[in-house]
Amino acid sequence: MQKILNYILTFSFVLFLTFMGISYFFKEEQTFSQNENRTLQTFPKFTLNNLLDGSFMSDIESYINDQVLFRDEFMEFKTDIMLLAGNKDINEVYIGEYGYLLQKVLPSTFNYEQLNYNLDCINEFASKVAAPVYSMLIPSSFSILQDKLPSNASSIDELEVIKDMSSKYPEITFIDATTNLENHKNEYIYYKTDHHWTTLGAFYAYQAWHNADDKDLDSYDIKEVSTDFLGSLYSKVLNNNTAFDKIELFYQKNQINYEVTYNFNQKKSDTLYDFSKLKTKDQYQIFLGGNYPEITINTSNNNNRSILLFKDSFANAFIPFLLNDYENIYIIDLRYFNKDINTYLEDKDIDEILFLYNLYNLSEDSSLRKL
Repeated sequence: MQKILNYILTFSFVLFLTFMGISYFFKEEQTFSQNENRTLQTFPKFTLNNLLDGSFMSDIESYINDQVLFRDEFMEFKTDIMLLAGNKDINEVYIGEYGYLLQKVLPSTFNYEQLNYNLDCINEFASKVAAPVYSMLIPSSFSILQDKLPSNASSIDELEVIKDMSSKYPEITFIDATTNLENHKNEYIYYKTDHHWTTLGAFYAYQAWHNADDKDLDSYDIKEVSTDFLGSLYSKVLNNNTAFDKIELFYQKNQINYEVTYNFNQKKSDTLYDFSKLKTKDQYQIFLGGNYPEITINTSNNNNRSILLFKDSFANAFIPFLLNDYENIYIIDLRYFNKDINTYLEDKDIDEILFLYNLYNLSEDSSLRKL
């Protein structure tokens, strides 16, 4: 009886492998994973060079992993098994308390060298421009919401890193957003399923930037625009038991008029929000419509104040709070900006320059060499 059972299991396994192998010939290639928000490996082009250097076989391995039939279902099943086994660390994401997913970033994997290089670039840039240069380093959710981490979870102390960085670069004025975020850590300031902060978190950072008591929540009408957001951290674990996030927009009650131009007048809009993105996987792109090399916002303010903002995606939820403060707002995302910065600045009368980055993002960003 045991021998028959072994034959059945062996035959079933061989049949399964045969079916999966044949499926690659009939399954339509997927070029992008909405769940993982990344480009998938398609079948690589064969050349003698890529065969000899090993890249062909490496790409074939990636192709097999990316194009496997029922890939998302397998990932969900794998997550379920790991959770049943008591695992709280899946694909570099901690399964935290109260439904929170938090990035796993250890001191051994944190890129201190790149962070220091980037801040050196900002410091040198600040020494050459006339306008004062500010930096606001935003901690990740795992640093502020440490009570949400699983027991015995390890992570880098971003708060200590930010404190240490702020004393090393004399040309930069550092704005402390950490204290205000910590004071409100029991509120909904970070998404549970995404690595970004919520609009409320961005507001508390804006309070720190504005440094004035007249900026409070009573100055805004808050509109809930989504209740089914599953963000970037969910995409790494595909845990079916994860609760949805909500997205809120804050409209200033005395909002002034403004016009937004993208990529040197290639596109114009009268709003900072792209509601069509709520129908996509990455709903956080409702803020600005995503990331662009350059954005200019001209407002109806007549205060002759202007600001240049260098940013990552965290700033996208922060920018709407600046509308009533400046006549002109210039925004550059150095990851996609390929023009000369000095030439860009020549015909602009800029009063303030702000670098707003999530600390972990800044430690992984190689684009500040363009400064």
